[in-house]
Amino acid sequence: MAILLRDSGLSVEVTPRDPSGFTLLECYALIGCTMIQRVRMADGRSMVMDEEAKLKPGQIINRRATELSGLAPYDVILGNVLICSRKEFK
Repeated sequence: MAILLRDSGLSVEVTPRDPSGFTLLECYALIGCTMIQRVRMADGRSMVMDEEAKLKPGQIINRRATELSGLAPYDVILGNVLICSRKEFK
């Protein structure tokens, strides 16, 4: 089961429509962007986020995603983030 970490702090469990994994269009819709960046986490899962979030005004720091990424205090993740297994991402 994948988790959508909203920048508001809310976490929501999500599943791909297709059992073979999330499509790019699903990722765009869930995250609210038009270009994604996928980063492999230490536990093997993928963190999928907005590639251009830092270029957009008004983006909110996603504290939970930043904490999970291990970037703090040197960098932050902005906007909504999808965390899923490799099998859940096409």
